[in-house]
Amino acid sequence: MSAAKILVVDDELNVLRAIDRLLTRAGYSVVTFDNPTLALSAANAAEYDVVISDYQMPDVNGVDFLATLQSLYPDTPRIMLTGQADKAAMVQSINKAAVFRFLQKPYDNAELIETVSAAVAAHRDNEQISVAMDKLQTEESADYRRKKATEALERESPGITDVNWTDNGTIIIDDF
Repeated sequence: MSAAKILVVDDELNVLRAIDRLLTRAGYSVVTFDNPTLALSAANAAEYDVVISDYQMPDVNGVDFLATLQSLYPDTPRIMLTGQADKAAMVQSINKAAVFRFLQKPYDNAELIETVSAAVAAHRDNEQISVAMDKLQTEESADYRRKKATEALERESPGITDVNWTDNGTIIIDDF
């Protein structure tokens, strides 16, 4: 399986570089932006497994940025980083942008890696569930079409679908 692709947005370049190094060493493919507007353009061009955003940035705050990303990719987990322990910001992040996790700066390296790992696992689980649901819906649709075709045959030629089979799969033909 290919390395999970992580988008990181923070206006502090030293934080971006530190997260990039940390997650790259952990085996992730990391794309960083210090500008949320440019990050949104990049998100329109490529899909990410996880998005990490700072809360307080110029022009666009992290909640609005992640809420916009949620509308583009609702199944992509979003992680919020903040240097301020603002309970209202946490509630807003969770309610408006469905944030997967909320981490306080300065973050603990092990906790950040563990959080990203859990987010990647959740994203991949959601993808597998989505594929399974699509397959199930397709199978149910095929079964429905077969049933309707059989009913139509029966209406046109009653008894045509009544077939007697032997145990080895041979059709039994009755003499008339």
